[in-house]
Amino acid sequence: GSNFAKVTLINDSNSSINAITENSRLSGVVRGAHGLEVAMEMIPVDSQINNNEVVLTSGLNEVIPGGLIIGRVGAATKKENDIWQRAVIEPAANLKKLEQVF
Repeated sequence: GSNFAKVTLINDSNSSINAITENSRLSGVVRGAHGLEVAMEMIPVDSQINNNEVVLTSGLNEVIPGGLIIGRVGAATKKENDIWQRAVIEPAANLKKLEQVF
């Protein structure tokens, strides 16, 4: 028989990955939004998140090793009276053209 695996892409709504920014070492959770967007959430609101900074897996999840490149930071948004900010992430892989994973 064939070997196969079920894969959840990072833009899937069920995806939730512990992440860290490469240089400023800010931690958060990268989540998908209905296949349309990838965002890093739960970033402390008083932290400075830099556009274009690389976002990596943090290694806090038992299944996903640390140091894998997720993508780069896009625009960050802060809501009034919120303790967290959110940043759109531009995935490192073109998810629309993805055919194979290793």
